[in-house]
Order: sequence, then C-alpha cells, then structure tokens
Amino acid sequence: MGSKLQHLLSPTPPDTLYHYTSGAGIKGIVGSLSLQATMLHYLNDAREFKHGLSVAQSALRHRGQRDSNVTHQELLSSLADALDRIEHLQICVFCLSEEEDLLSQWRSYCPPEGGYALGFHIPTLIDRLADNQGLRLLKCTYDPILQRAAVDELLNEILPGHFSALGSGVPCKEVVEAALAMFISKFSLVAATFKHPSFS
Repeated sequence: MGSKLQHLLSPTPPDTLYHYTSGAGIKGIVGSLSLQATMLHYLNDAREFKHGLSVAQSALRHRGQRDSNVTHQELLSSLADALDRIEHLQICVFCLSEEEDLLSQWRSYCPPEGGYALGFHIPTLIDRLADNQGLRLLKCTYDPILQRAAVDELLNEILPGHFSALGSGVPCKEVVEAALAMFISKFSLVAATFKHPSFS
C-alpha cells in the first residue's frame, strides 16, 4: 500500500472525535445505544457521491492519453466509461470531526435551534469496530491532490496484472470486467474518504 493510501486507510486519530447532531439524533444514539450509518450517496448532495468517481475517471483518462499501447488505452477508456454507469457504492458512513466546535459542522448537521457535538473516545470506538466485520475508521480528505495521488497508487497496484492479461490474449471484455470488479472493491473504501472540496 502506498503512502497516500496508508494515510487515508490507516490513520492515527486523536483520542476524541466528535459527531455533530440534533437533539433527536442524540436521543436516538443514547436511547438505542447504537450508531446508525448512512449510505454514502445520500450525504450532502449528489456531488458528494459522484466526486470520488470523477477523480478516478480523470486518472484513468489521463493514463490513457499517456499510454502508447492501444490495448492499454482501450482498457483504461473502458474502465473510465464503466464508472459512469455506477449509480452508488455499497458503503455506509458515520461522520466524525476532529474539531469540537466548528461553525461549518454546526451549520451542516444541526438545526437552527441548536445541536450537540457528541465526543467519542476513539480507542474504545476502534475496539468496538474491531468486533464488527467490515467497519473501519478512515480519515477523510478534501485535498484534490491527495485524492488523485491515492487513486494513482491504487491504479498502480491493480493495472499491471490486467495489462499482462491483455498481452496474453485474454479478450478485452473479460479483462475489463475483472479489472472493474477489482477496482470497485478496492476503490469503494478509498472513495468513502474523498470529500468534495466545496464542503471543506
């Protein structure tokens, strides 16, 4: 795993992170003693969901323009086009902030009459997450340069094997399907960390 992916997928968090919510939200958390995650594509607006896919498409198209191998170009173009057909990623998120008192968070997640910044002791939360398969604590980034670098690292991991398959005579359609499945399974986790710069 490259350093950019490592930064996003294996963060070293502070001891406390905060969840901004309404009075009803905090009653639900305390009353049920549970946290409810939200599907990624329901957050903020459509840009939030599409943003990660557009970063990946841009990286794929850029590689296609720089690669002189026609079959590589075809694979890269097909992958970029296939991302257009993805309506949502099967990812649920529960958002936390490093800031205990941040105006943008109050405005975004709390009603005008007021809300709460509920602090979570992160070592305890991580222990609880470890008991639930598939749950991870990830660090979000609004930085488009870091986002692009993370996608490039992911593509560097995935593409060589599929380029080799093309060279060995495997039909392009089969390679595209296999590459897309592998890319989406790995990229889904990375995409959950990408935030649109307009929300920073």
